[in-house]
Amino acid sequence: MRRSRSIESEAGNHRRVETGLRSNDRPPFALAPDPRLDLAFNANYTHREEAYRSLMMDLTGRSARGERGVCWRCEAPAVAFGAIRVETLGDIYLAFCESCGAWTLI
Repeated sequence: MRRSRSIESEAGNHRRVETGLRSNDRPPFALAPDPRLDLAFNANYTHREEAYRSLMMDLTGRSARGERGVCWRCEAPAVAFGAIRVETLGDIYLAFCESCGAWTLI
């Protein structure tokens, strides 16, 4: 899907202009076979917090560089990962689809 923006011509008519950015232009990144994925969500692993934080920092860094994951809802490569710092809870990581708006806390 191409992203477009509306511009106003001299006659006052609006028209759509293609920006050339497509969510399908960049290949989505895959999580598997990252060993941190298994360790980060294993309740019995002693250093699970370190593995989780390392995995989440990697995902947010890749999203900041423009890479996107595949959305679980619309299957478009448009999922960006981000972090929010809350004083009482610490870092909260979330995934947000730029295409359909689906989001989840990780």
